[in-house]
Parts: sequence; structure tokens; C-alpha cells
Amino acid sequence: MTSKTKKMFSIAVTQEVPEEKVQNLLTNGFDHGIAYWAMVQEDSGVDENPEAEWRSDLPLNGGWVILEDSTGEGFPEEGEGNPFEVEGGVILNRESVERGLQVLASKYPRHFGDMMSENDDAYTADALIQCAVFGDIIFG
Repeated sequence: MTSKTKKMFSIAVTQEVPEEKVQNLLTNGFDHGIAYWAMVQEDSGVDENPEAEWRSDLPLNGGWVILEDSTGEGFPEEGEGNPFEVEGGVILNRESVERGLQVLASKYPRHFGDMMSENDDAYTADALIQCAVFGDIIFG
């Protein structure tokens, strides 16, 4: 018997993601999700940014947060260079968060769906931050 190969459609879908959902995930990630692989090295400063009340507000309001390795092993190298790598770590800003959302939606739809359905947790927050700064989930 011969088997038929199923033909598939490949589609791109645009979805709006409320900033509040992302800000909540960043808060969760900084508080609970990423400590096993990263810690905050430096940020652009809440005092210098009138739109930011908390550190997790900075990347969405023109600021940034630099994350450094907390494992002592260093971050893995990306094949073609990570555009969000900076001296001493990786930078989380609006551009990297946007990349993270895209990667989360395309490669990790379960995490993206959990975020959109308000079923997210520290694992979802961790996944978003890793996708933002590395373009993939590389820890855990």
C-alpha cells in the first residue's frame, strides 16, 4: 500500500497583544521566571523614565534592562551573532520583546496561547524573555 503525503497550508497570522499582558509577564519573569539563568545587571533607570513605574515597565517604554548570566557558565553563543548581545549580557528592550512575541507565537504556540488566554505563569514569562533575548528557548 502506498501512503499519500498530506499537503499542508502555511499561513501567517497577525494578532494584537495588549502591552499590559506583556508587562505582567515581564514582571513575573523578573520576580520568578528567570533567576535560574539570569539576573539584572543594569537598567536605564525608572527615575529617568516618567512612563515607567517598575523595572519591568522599562523595556516597553523606551528603556532597557541588561540581563547577565547567573549560572557562572556564560550565555551560549548564537551562530550568526545575537543582535541583543551587549557587553556583559543581553538587552531586553521593546525591539527584543517584539522579537520574543513573534518567536513565542511561531515556535511555542502553547506558551503564546497561555499568555493570550491569561493562563500564563513563570514558565510562560521565562519563555518570552528567552525568546526575546536569544531568539529561542535555550534554558529549561
